[in-house]
Amino acid sequence: MAISPVGMANMCYYCCLPMGISSYGGDIQVYNVGEYTQPFFTTFNPMAQAEFLGGGGGGGITVPQLNLNIDVDALADAMWAPVIENLALSNVNSNNQTIATLKTRLNSLTESEGVSDGDKTTITQLLKELEEQEKAMKDLEDESLTNDDIYAKSKEISKKITEISKKASKITVSSAASDSTNNYANESQGFSSFNYATNSISSAGSSGRAELSSSEYGPKFLEKVKQIAQRINCDYKDLLGVMNSESGINASAKNPNGSATGLIQFIESTARGLGTTTAQLRRMKPIKQLDYVEKYLAQNKSAAGFSSGHKLSAGELYALIFLPARASRQVLATRGETYYSANRGLDKNKDGKITKDELGNRVISKRVSDTSFYA
Repeated sequence: MAISPVGMANMCYYCCLPMGISSYGGDIQVYNVGEYTQPFFTTFNPMAQAEFLGGGGGGGITVPQLNLNIDVDALADAMWAPVIENLALSNVNSNNQTIATLKTRLNSLTESEGVSDGDKTTITQLLKELEEQEKAMKDLEDESLTNDDIYAKSKEISKKITEISKKASKITVSSAASDSTNNYANESQGFSSFNYATNSISSAGSSGRAELSSSEYGPKFLEKVKQIAQRINCDYKDLLGVMNSESGINASAKNPNGSATGLIQFIESTARGLGTTTAQLRRMKPIKQLDYVEKYLAQNKSAAGFSSGHKLSAGELYALIFLPARASRQVLATRGETYYSANRGLDKNKDGKITKDELGNRVISKRVSDTSFYA
């Protein structure tokens, strides 16, 4: 029986039965002595030693039977309790966050003129389904429920939320110009028709100085970007590349063709969903606005189905901004869709598809040197 050094799940048997413990091969092994010959690096308990030296009780040393009154089931339950508690808590937090993100998206879509009446009916139904799951999550606060109950029930709720998310991802928006479209698809403000003067930030490998206020975009700003990247699990250079592509790493940048504002071009409905406004974002210090960048990316990462431990590639990171509802796909948009026509410039190989690889290549091309943040 192999056991981990952390769990030690079978150790309770070691004092009760004739057993040995060996670290041979790198793992701790617990086994019945009668099943194996003695390996190297083995420690026997007294019962096992007597059996080994006495030939299984046929002579030699004998050891009286030990009764340590160990409740094995109780011990196992005690060892399992913190594990299931953590799993249950993780499920609850993930479900609540995903529900909140989906509600924000769906509510923003109801404001869009580009959504058909049929899709608006679907949105209303999906919002009702989310309310049901929200109530089901509230029911998990019942103190009579065990952690096992909470884990099992939250897992079922998670499946239902995933189905709602899949239905939501099929909703299309016909107007590429509307802010609601940009909120759901986040079309990066139309790369084909608009681009910021990102040359103010030195490109990857360059030692040039960014033409931005050193007091606002200095070492402290860079350090916070690194901390955020570590928390959302991505390369900080990719995060800088995304912001460079979106705004030239300019927290006050505003798209003249819409409400898109700030480091990753928040639109008004997105800003409201994060508890602020685009006007407030423009007035914020860049290092403060990074808090909203992190909040937005963390919400979208969870809603897209990526685990907290998943390391985001450059393409996946940008997809969470470009088209979060499809961030887990390789092909994000195809010719004939609104998302594609508004951003056809991203289809570098002109094959009629915008892919995460193409987004990733754009991010990498927009990476900036750390020296840009030092005087």
